[in-house]
Amino acid sequence: MPEAELEFRDVSIRFGKTIAAENLRLEVSKGEFIAVLGPSGSGKSTLLRMLGGQMVPDSGDIRIGGESIVGCAPNQIDCATVFQDFALFPHMNVRQNVEFGLKMRGWSREDRQARAMEVLGLVDMDAFAERPIVALSGGEKQRVATARALAIRPRVLLMDEPLSALDRLIRLRVQREISNLLHELDVTTIYVTHDQREALTMADRVAVLHRGRLEQIAPPLDLISRPATSFVADFLGGSGNLFTGKVAGQADEDGMVPVETGLGRILARKGVGATANGQQVSVLVRPEDFSLEPVAGDYRVDDVAFTGEVAEISVGGPAGNFTVKQLGISRLSTGDQVGLGVPDGAAVLITEGEQ
Repeated sequence: MPEAELEFRDVSIRFGKTIAAENLRLEVSKGEFIAVLGPSGSGKSTLLRMLGGQMVPDSGDIRIGGESIVGCAPNQIDCATVFQDFALFPHMNVRQNVEFGLKMRGWSREDRQARAMEVLGLVDMDAFAERPIVALSGGEKQRVATARALAIRPRVLLMDEPLSALDRLIRLRVQREISNLLHELDVTTIYVTHDQREALTMADRVAVLHRGRLEQIAPPLDLISRPATSFVADFLGGSGNLFTGKVAGQADEDGMVPVETGLGRILARKGVGATANGQQVSVLVRPEDFSLEPVAGDYRVDDVAFTGEVAEISVGGPAGNFTVKQLGISRLSTGDQVGLGVPDGAAVLITEGEQ
């Protein structure tokens, strides 16, 4: 990895008995887009506030460009933030909002007007420069907020759920616009969101937080296909399809490991951690990866739900309850007995974390 533009070095902070960050270690390269995911109370907002100078960690260090920012006032930190509610000034027009940060930094009127028009052009809002903020749509306000943050040329851009207030179709379009723009400008970005699809489609890497701990940080595909912990697997769409097993041999040349489970012996993909013969492990099978045979088997169909083009089928049997997804319309009905299997390589081993 190139030299880090942003670093968290063993950062911890508590509020009473609540752990908001625990030994947090994170390195972000220049121009990298990092999305931060996690349930409520996981530490996402605390991470942003420490970066922005609104909170000071109890221990550890935070560095931007190799320089510690711990204890610095917010206006001394080379960051800009795009907030969930945009925080635009309603009494100013679009251009004046974008100019505001530049004015506070002492830019001349001519220079700040030129810079404002430049960044408004980047977000296709230059034609709206003199329009009142109150006359804009949600998507337009989001573009103005992004332009205002970019105007000061921050070393790190912080985005705090900036699209959560937008309608779904607008949000999908703006996701693409933001991701493309920030990658084109090579802006180092920390993007906090509750929306998993948003994180997985926009980011270079996704960091998953849980109770103040960094469970895993990885490219989106790696995060989905090789979750490091049971929490990550379940949080990112495992739908409860986690069960235990025991390693029954060594990995073959393709990285497949034999595992004894309640579903029989299966060949699972090796996960992030090391495995040893006889080791107790967790096994993840995603709903779309099960094989479901419409024959009299050991599993009973408890429910069938149709969600667009996919049938979501709940089954229960000797090894537990599972969710299976199939394309198209299922001919199965509640009460049917079926066979449940795991094709070779469909499961992944998880050797760390608790279920």
